[in-house]
Amino acid sequence: MIRITLLASGTRGDVQPYIALGLGLNAAGYAVTLATHATFRSLVERSGLHFALIEPNPTALMMQSGEQMALTYEGNAVRALQASLSYWRNTQACFGELLDSAWQACRGSAAIIAGLPTLWGMDVAAALQVPCIWAFLQPFTRTSNFAHPMLPFTALPVWPRLHQASYRAVEWAAWLPWRAAINQWRGNHGLPPAPMHGRYRPLYQPNTTVLYGFSRHIVPTPQDWPPNHHSTGYWFLDQTTAPNATLRDYVAQHPRLIYVGVGSMQPSQTSGFIDSVSQALAANDTWAVMLLPSHQQPPIPTPPRILFVNEAPHAWLFPHMRVIVHHGGAGTTAAAFQAGQPQFITPIAADQFFWANRAHAIGVSPPPIPLRQLNANNLSAALAQCLNNPTFQQQAKTISQQLSNDNGVQAAVKKITSLIKN
Repeated sequence: MIRITLLASGTRGDVQPYIALGLGLNAAGYAVTLATHATFRSLVERSGLHFALIEPNPTALMMQSGEQMALTYEGNAVRALQASLSYWRNTQACFGELLDSAWQACRGSAAIIAGLPTLWGMDVAAALQVPCIWAFLQPFTRTSNFAHPMLPFTALPVWPRLHQASYRAVEWAAWLPWRAAINQWRGNHGLPPAPMHGRYRPLYQPNTTVLYGFSRHIVPTPQDWPPNHHSTGYWFLDQTTAPNATLRDYVAQHPRLIYVGVGSMQPSQTSGFIDSVSQALAANDTWAVMLLPSHQQPPIPTPPRILFVNEAPHAWLFPHMRVIVHHGGAGTTAAAFQAGQPQFITPIAADQFFWANRAHAIGVSPPPIPLRQLNANNLSAALAQCLNNPTFQQQAKTISQQLSNDNGVQAAVKKITSLIKN
């Protein structure tokens, strides 16, 4: 049986679509290993896929840079730069360890599948002399249509050359800080140094296929993309996990429910954010299910209109919500589209701004407001729009129906199968 290893790093939103893709490949007759971090071991093994450990998780190191998360901007440029430099130093020290664990996990594979958080998968594949198949969750191919999604701001002037330049800038930013560590690792495995320029030139070679795990209904395929760069549709995981009794009863008792989940916040942000949510809920006569990561504790006393949870099964929960308030991560945004409910996005960093703008552009969300600018008044106004504007509600249903006609996993598996057979 042909073995394929998927390299997944980052958050659950980065890993879960790869589980769906891995299960599709498994059903097609491949022996699939999902190589990711210890945090996701139980998630991977519950799905039935083989788990392999890669450590450390660079995303986890982003939270260890002091009071501010690395690679984000919260209004203080100096603090943002300090946090990002600290993150860069921390990852430099352990990058060789990360690549070594990935190399070990991928041994014996006929192909490696990698995405944006695992761009270094091309180096592991080169060391093992196997093909690297690209599978991204956000646009990475250069285009004149829009700026690179990883840029943490809402828009650039509508100038095609500037859009194109933004992709090259992100490519450099994803390569230069780790160039020395990656080239050292390559040298240890008998590979020549990767070039200073043209690191991502292989993505644009005629024989390279790039797969995108999102729908053309959300991001229309740019006309200037190479023909072998495909949007397959979302890689949704069929989740049958039932919620616990507390969550199930709360949903049954409150018909005007809002979901609120914005990922990991700093302690200084959490209290003010919860206060804003409480006031906005009261102003709109609504209640909320609010996701707090396990390392964050809800306030005491608990606000009367909020149920705090550490885990929420999106596939079950979101269709019961009147509005989905979130930070714009690729996975959460996809689940909100699938649920067919209006959403309001308050982005923090990176591609969250891109997905927030897409949700607004296709008519399922009010204009996004960055988390650092959110307050009780503008959150209350956004919730009122979602609750009272039938256009948002109807368009959300339309988008959900369009996505139900896609089969992203099947389309991606078909492409991967053709590549491995060739």
